[in-house]
Amino acid sequence: MSTNGEEDENAMLVEDMNEGKSFVVPFNDKPSEMTYGRRLARFLSSCGCYFKQKEGGPSLDQAWAFFEHYSLPRHFPQTLEKNIRVSIGGRPNLLKAEAGETEPTVLYSVWGTPERELGDFGISVGVYFWLQRVLCGVMFLAGLMSMPNILYFASDEYGQNAGEIGWRTIGSAICTDKEWVPCPTCEEADWTGIFGGASRFATTDDGLVFVFRNYCTIRLREGIVALATMVFVAIAVIFVNYNAGQRAVDLDENEQTTSDYALEVFNPPKDAYDPDEWKEFFEQYGKVDSVTVVLNNEKLVKVLVARRKLAQDIRLMLESGKKI
Repeated sequence: MSTNGEEDENAMLVEDMNEGKSFVVPFNDKPSEMTYGRRLARFLSSCGCYFKQKEGGPSLDQAWAFFEHYSLPRHFPQTLEKNIRVSIGGRPNLLKAEAGETEPTVLYSVWGTPERELGDFGISVGVYFWLQRVLCGVMFLAGLMSMPNILYFASDEYGQNAGEIGWRTIGSAICTDKEWVPCPTCEEADWTGIFGGASRFATTDDGLVFVFRNYCTIRLREGIVALATMVFVAIAVIFVNYNAGQRAVDLDENEQTTSDYALEVFNPPKDAYDPDEWKEFFEQYGKVDSVTVVLNNEKLVKVLVARRKLAQDIRLMLESGKKI
């Protein structure tokens, strides 16, 4: 990629290695439409603190422009009526732009992009963020349901010493009111089968038996609250799993693609490879935009792909300006 700043500061000359051609791509980005990283790089470059621009050298700002227009997702602004498409629900949707689109486009807003528009990046992406939002709500409600237990565990009535456990675990069921007590009737076998039980059982040289006892008491009320919270979370997970499929369908219907209006014939006649003939046949039922006839020529296609790769490798080895 080489630069061309005669007409536009952000215009760039892009070389297509597949076609062996070059074309100018103008990007007239306003500062408000740039990423914060690009604005910061501009500011630091202007004061000489970062990548001082050299005459005839590569342009950092054009590199940022290329990144924003080719790597980051963008959509057409809805200020023009031609850029507005209406979903099945009747709501205006954003029209996603292809990478390197030369018409005016803007970046998808991190905070302002509606959830229904996330389907532009794939149905699974839209379902993922919907799932995150729903699970955040479920966990928030579960936390509110557990507040009586949290307050009790953090109180003096439960016997928790905040100085021993740290502020991050205040309100948990960790008990600090404990000590070693004698237990003449305790057997080691009664403790080894419990997780962590072996560390709570000890004997002295004289044969005295001691166990590590907690004095914190968990009442029936705390058990009922914990059980109700777990039941709520389980029901919520079942609900989310049931509705995830429907959410995927809603996102798919919100995205109007050619596959929504395409027909595929699985058993065509062996000699029916003329697309005009197929178009004439289907036009008796309505307007036909395009017809594609897929031939059983997989071996030929693989050879053509290999030929293109070899041609591209040869172009990369040639000096600039030379063609095959």
